[in-house]
Amino acid sequence: MVNERPTTLRARTRSLLTLRKSAMTALNKRIIVTGGPRGIAAAAVASFVRAGAHVATLGISEEPGRTLAGKLTAEGPGTVTYFPADVSDRTAVSEASHRGSDQPAAHGLRRPDGAHHPGRTLA
Repeated sequence: MVNERPTTLRARTRSLLTLRKSAMTALNKRIIVTGGPRGIAAAAVASFVRAGAHVATLGISEEPGRTLAGKLTAEGPGTVTYFPADVSDRTAVSEASHRGSDQPAAHGLRRPDGAHHPGRTLA
C-alpha cells in the first residue's frame, strides 16, 4: 500500500514556502487571490496584506469574504477588496472583473482554490 500523506505534506510545505517568499516581495503590489475567504486562500490573502499588498479576492462565500476583507484591511498595511464569484463559472468571474475594472492591472495571481482548467484563462 502506498502512503500519499508524505507527498501531500511536501507539496503543501512547498506551497506555503512559495507563498511566504511571494508575500515578502508584495509591498504595494496588486494581487488577485481566488477562493479567498477560507483555508489556504485566506492565509494567502492575510500574508499579502501584512506584506503591504493590495489584494482582490474572489470566492463564493460572501459573508466570510466581506468579513475577512474588513478585518485585514483594518489591520493593514495592505488592503483587501472582496468580489463574490464562483471561479469555476466563467461568467461570474467576468462580472467580478468588470466590477473591479477601475483598479490598476494586477501584478500577480494566486489560485489556491483548487480550480485548475488547463488551457483556459481565469476570465
